[in-house]
Amino acid sequence: LAFIQVRGTLTSRTHRNTRLNVITLMVLEGAALEVGSLTSPIAANVTAEIAIADRPFDPDLDPSQAGNGIVAFGKVTMHGAPKNPTFVRFGQEPRAGVTVLVFGQPVEGRQAGDTLVIPDTRQLAANERGRSYRSESEKVRIASISRSGVALEAPLAFDHKGSRNAAGAVEFLPHVGNLMRNVVIRSANPRGVRGHVLFVNRADVDIRYARFSNL
Repeated sequence: LAFIQVRGTLTSRTHRNTRLNVITLMVLEGAALEVGSLTSPIAANVTAEIAIADRPFDPDLDPSQAGNGIVAFGKVTMHGAPKNPTFVRFGQEPRAGVTVLVFGQPVEGRQAGDTLVIPDTRQLAANERGRSYRSESEKVRIASISRSGVALEAPLAFDHKGSRNAAGAVEFLPHVGNLMRNVVIRSANPRGVRGHVLFVNRADVDIRYARFSNL
């Protein structure tokens, strides 16, 4: 669709896969866009997407180039399936070669196929900083799940050590973050005309467990 102007309420279904392909989606003051809610989030087994189409700006219709994305003056609510917590601390140091990650607490909402991000936790030497820096952060995929941890599809490539005191005892372990979301706002073509999201004029915005990609 070229243009949607929401004057009432536009609501996404929460238990079916949905995708809205649009150039410009505008939510007027007093109107509402709802892609899941706090009491009824998008179900974990489905995905709700809004894809901003790859179309050149039209200087006649949109001289200020405000469009080609989501522009909201009113209320916007987006609630994906919870990943509780999104960031969780490890229960033991993840080392290169391991295929099982142990967390320090039970987690909910993880699924096989989810992508996790593990930070680079090195204390860098002088020759590892600046232009010489090569990140050892890793993105890994879950193969299977237990209550306290997950098995990976492939082993870790790097050590991700915790913080130690002067005696060498571990005081803090790093966090791991879950990158997967089932509410996705994205550009249809990351190499084309990218979309954007703009909340203005005291817009009422509540967004949880959503991913904004290639905007």
